[in-house]
Order: sequence, then C-alpha cells, then structure tokens
Amino acid sequence: WLALAVGIYLASQGVSALRWRWMGRALGFAVPYRLYLADYFWGMFASLFLPGSMGGDALRTVMLARQAGRRKREAFATVAAERLYGFGVLVAVT
Repeated sequence: WLALAVGIYLASQGVSALRWRWMGRALGFAVPYRLYLADYFWGMFASLFLPGSMGGDALRTVMLARQAGRRKREAFATVAAERLYGFGVLVAVT
C-alpha cells in the first residue's frame, strides 16, 4: 500500500508540473518538462522545510526565471496561474 501511495503521489506531482509547463509555454517560456519537474520537486521540498508555505513558490519562481533567462515577475505569473488553477479545481471538487 505504501508503494502504491508513493506512486500516486509522484504521478500527481508529475501532472502538476505538466500543468505548470502548459502555463509557462502560454507565456513564452521555452523550458523542457524535466526542468519544470525538477523545479516542482525542489519547490515542494522547500515548502515542507522552509518557514511558511510560500517558500517553495518563491524558489520555483527564481529557478524558472534563471533557467529561461526571463524576469522573475514573468516567472511568478506562471507559478501564480498554476496555483490559482489548482485552487479552482479544489473549489470545483468540493
């Protein structure tokens, strides 16, 4: 059961990273999926171990901006859009 739970968790994080990539591509970020996935996991790690829940989003913003050579404000727009979309799905499900 533990292996199944870990597998489902990893798959859901992969889907979330894919959704973030779609948001990024819509805003002109040409970064490969593997970097979005790595950034997403680093962000999740930071959210668990840094004070506050926004530390992971800040880390994802900085990492994406550096990898794409874009402004942090533009990278933050992708993170915020992905978060808002997730919140909308959560509201729809409840």
